[in-house]
Amino acid sequence: ELLQTAVSAIGKAVETRARTRWVVQDEQSGGGGSNKNHQSNTSTGGTVVQLNERNFQRKVVDNPEVGMVAFIAPWCGHCKQLLPEWQEAARLLQGEGCYLGVVDATVETGLASQYQVQGYPTIKVFPGGDN
Repeated sequence: ELLQTAVSAIGKAVETRARTRWVVQDEQSGGGGSNKNHQSNTSTGGTVVQLNERNFQRKVVDNPEVGMVAFIAPWCGHCKQLLPEWQEAARLLQGEGCYLGVVDATVETGLASQYQVQGYPTIKVFPGGDN
């Protein structure tokens, strides 16, 4: 049920993002609505993006795509149950303008603190683009 809720939420965010992007592109280009120059910043091939303090800015904050990031602890039972589902969701969402990421919050304590992670797993949505 958590996974279905998460996928539904990211789907809605992607739809909203896509509608906004089409409107902005149409206004800037005078029509057409195509963005052939857009390049994904994740290129995960349907896999979960492994995140850390060195790549978080580039792969999440500066990424134009909508993302969901799970902050986990390797010893957490709920996290262990989430990860195979998270991987499957990443596969299903491949090519949809979004990505799923994971942060080991027990190692990346700076990121966990910055994003106010207080329990595991914590899932945060990052809207992408200029947001």
